[in-house]
Amino acid sequence: MLLKKWKSPEKPEVYLFDLEYLAPLQWLTGFVVKSFSKARPYIFIDESHLNHSFSWLQNNQQDSGCFSSVGRLFNNAMKGGVEDEISLSAYITIALLETGIDVQLHWKRDSTPPSEDTYWYRAPSAEVELASYVLLAHLSGPVPDIGKSAKIVNWLNKQQNPYGGFSSTQDTVVALQALAKYSEVTFSDKGDMTVAVNSKSGFHEQFHVDKNNRLLLQKATLSNIPGDYTVTTTGSGCVFVQAVLRYNIPPPKGEATFSLSVKSSSRRECLGDPVSKFEILITASYTGTREKSNMAVIEVKMLSGYIPVKSTIDHNPVNLSFMVEQDIVVKDLKPATVKVYDYYETDEHVSVDYNHPCSNGK
Repeated sequence: MLLKKWKSPEKPEVYLFDLEYLAPLQWLTGFVVKSFSKARPYIFIDESHLNHSFSWLQNNQQDSGCFSSVGRLFNNAMKGGVEDEISLSAYITIALLETGIDVQLHWKRDSTPPSEDTYWYRAPSAEVELASYVLLAHLSGPVPDIGKSAKIVNWLNKQQNPYGGFSSTQDTVVALQALAKYSEVTFSDKGDMTVAVNSKSGFHEQFHVDKNNRLLLQKATLSNIPGDYTVTTTGSGCVFVQAVLRYNIPPPKGEATFSLSVKSSSRRECLGDPVSKFEILITASYTGTREKSNMAVIEVKMLSGYIPVKSTIDHNPVNLSFMVEQDIVVKDLKPATVKVYDYYETDEHVSVDYNHPCSNGK
């Protein structure tokens, strides 16, 4: 629909069109999203524009997962002259996948503990367990819903730790049961793939996966960290690729849901001979929004060279004190950490440092 036409000295003719009638918005939006995403490595693209487009496309998606066309296209060359819903849905899906948008499907509780802005996000244990139960439900019906199941599996895989488990015992048991069920439903022994990991610095590693070694864990150590690595695959099948980076940082300080105090005391003055044995006093309580915590765990890291005297360990979860003794002489001792956390709500935690009672530090 032509809305307006005018002339100006700078622009001889200017036209405005109502895009709702000019072109199907899904085709046009998908085309722009695809183009902007490809251009991101070379020019600045406002991420808010892409996010608005993602939201609009998702809001216009049907319950079946397909996209229906909105509006009319006067020149059908842009979309190859096709009018069917399947081609449109395939085009939009490809555009979204090429942008790197997450296809995660999971569920959250109405009330969850506040999550911290840390270097690595891990979903709460209860949400992993909830998503796993839903996955089992989708796979246990007369006709398994592979489409939704694949999205849930994709999200669950991102929550897995490097050892194949999750946050706690319960969510690990249910999640592994659900993932095993998914593997059973989608199993095929015809896969044969080669996965190559390369970097510009010259690193090159290849992994071959087929029906004979599909259960074998294959791994390699990356040569340079940090670095840019590219993963490419050839062949047919499905493989799970995971990158693991481990490093130590001081515990983040934030609003705590536990109260924790730690003191170290010696039964004699810090004079003359070095103190090789001292007592650690711990007081902990739950201060979160719930009436009480779940099973809480207190982790006490040892100062370098010290070990706990097992006969003095008190299992009272509120007030703890036990002796530690020097096992190896270590100079220039650094503080150690005591941490208390909810076993099933690992976002609820607090950490406190303690030092040797004869240390100059606090």
